[in-house]
Amino acid sequence: MMHEGSPLATSRYQDHVIAHVVGATALGYFIIDDAAYVLLDIALVWTIYTDGEMALMPQAVVIHDLEVDDNLKAELMADVERLHRGEADSITRMSLAPAECLIRDVKIYAHGEHRRVVLEGEEASLCIERLPETGEIRINSFQS
Repeated sequence: MMHEGSPLATSRYQDHVIAHVVGATALGYFIIDDAAYVLLDIALVWTIYTDGEMALMPQAVVIHDLEVDDNLKAELMADVERLHRGEADSITRMSLAPAECLIRDVKIYAHGEHRRVVLEGEEASLCIERLPETGEIRINSFQS
């Protein structure tokens, strides 16, 4: 996959978060407002904001703190449980991460206001990008 833009230097905090996610497997993800939320197999959710900033917190804490209605929170928690049990075919609010998305590296690229965070996996990878023209976040998968 072509990476448009230049590699972006990461902050000390980003380096710390990245060190924790390398070796984890991305199970699924969802987008709310200005962030992508990636569920990891280590019971954590990795939040990646449109500006490239990030946070890593326990899955229940992240979902509880979302500023959405309680029904959506309940649906997301149900999806989290399903993904951890391997019942990916019955998720309703989250999207399934590509098969074997064992994170081996993370790269951040910038081109003007455009940001792209690439979760490089063993067999498949995720690309999370922000489109500055629309503010939209797009997540695509590709074979590594």
